[in-house]
Amino acid sequence: MGGFYGYIINKYKRLDYVLNALKNNPHDRRMLISLWQDADLRTAVLPSCVWSSEWKVKNGKLNSYIHQRSADVPLGLPFNISQYTILQSLLAKVSGLEVGNMNYSIMDAHVYVNQVDGIKKQLEIYNKMNFYEEMIKNSNQKYILRLYNSKRKYIEFLEKADNKEELQRAKEDLLLLELMITKKKPTLELADKKDFYEFSNQVNNDKDYLKENVTGNEDIKVLNYSSVPFIKMPVAQ
Repeated sequence: MGGFYGYIINKYKRLDYVLNALKNNPHDRRMLISLWQDADLRTAVLPSCVWSSEWKVKNGKLNSYIHQRSADVPLGLPFNISQYTILQSLLAKVSGLEVGNMNYSIMDAHVYVNQVDGIKKQLEIYNKMNFYEEMIKNSNQKYILRLYNSKRKYIEFLEKADNKEELQRAKEDLLLLELMITKKKPTLELADKKDFYEFSNQVNNDKDYLKENVTGNEDIKVLNYSSVPFIKMPVAQ
């Protein structure tokens, strides 16, 4: 991939500097990691999109300031935010700190032309979830249960009728209703490690394991995660 991300981290050792400062000089004003190094840009297939992170300890909490030069909002940005959320939690864990705020800035946030249909689908799902949330809030449990059961019976009918397209829509609709009924909140669970580099970077891609822990990592677990219906989203135009 050339001179970016992991290559820059390993070459300039800025993560090690931050780790040391958090433990020994937590009020250091130089806790900054820059992935934008002019000397290495010519070898980068794609210069780092999230190019800078700053770290500040206040009242026993670790706060982050993340700067991103370019972000495709529907696909890349959710991964970037998740990655830095986990990084912030890991740094706080090994430094004996609580997780504070994340401040996130983006210079150029965009949607590629071939992602427009996917964005429309995301908005459709978002609006449907808001609709179900309001309905559940203003309805009694018996009505919600009847609605849920009727949707399940409709799916059974479609399965017998072999109407695949309508069946897919009905299953997606039921999933959204289930998500809003259960309101399961994902939680990040980290192994009890004192050294940042002791955390495993191995991933278990077994489908059954991923259902329980979406990261596939034994030391960094996201539990109770429920996904909205699958959306086909191209990487770039």
